[in-house]
Amino acid sequence: VTSRRDRLYLRVLDVAAAFEARGYSGEGRLVLDVVAPPLDGGAGDPVPGRWVLDAGPDGCSCRRAAAGEEADVRLDVTALGTLYMGGFAASTLAAAGAVEELRPGRLTVADRLLTTTPAPLTVTDF
Repeated sequence: VTSRRDRLYLRVLDVAAAFEARGYSGEGRLVLDVVAPPLDGGAGDPVPGRWVLDAGPDGCSCRRAAAGEEADVRLDVTALGTLYMGGFAASTLAAAGAVEELRPGRLTVADRLLTTTPAPLTVTDF
């Protein structure tokens, strides 16, 4: 391989709608603590916060976490877009410092739920 250029970037704007529209091959529950990017988009950004993802091959529900629901992993909105696409495992992003496991074993759940095979690829430059 002499080069590989994939130019698809994603910024999730509606967490519940995006994750409910996506397919899942694994099954499980995950609470994501999404933090604002370093250059915050403003107080009106609907993405930061805790999100509960209950997913499986038959569908998904995604909602804001209720008080007392502990987060499993912490990530910023950039890493959220990467996990949504499924091309990189949460454990890989954690090794790179982009995802933090808050409860032991939850990266394994995130990997099972969110990693896709084959990895996403776009062949259109735009």
